[in-house]
Amino acid sequence: LGAEPGFRKHKITFDISAVALDKDSEGVRKLTDEEFAVLARYIRRLGLKKIAFGTDYPLYTPAEYEAILRTRVGLSDSELEILLKTK
Repeated sequence: LGAEPGFRKHKITFDISAVALDKDSEGVRKLTDEEFAVLARYIRRLGLKKIAFGTDYPLYTPAEYEAILRTRVGLSDSELEILLKTK
């Protein structure tokens, strides 16, 4: 679950809100299944400790967005636990 070596030295955190869209919103289309798979690879490559949980509320509640990350992106319980603790 660690980041790719080139990312480890930088103290940059990315917010995942409004990234894993499973519905169209304000002119941004929802992701395809292939795009969800690509997103999962990017998340794992970057490293979960570099990504902060965000929901883009009111588009999604925290519970709804967590479910999308689990079911559509395919993050495991342990991966979600790391992501939810990132600040």
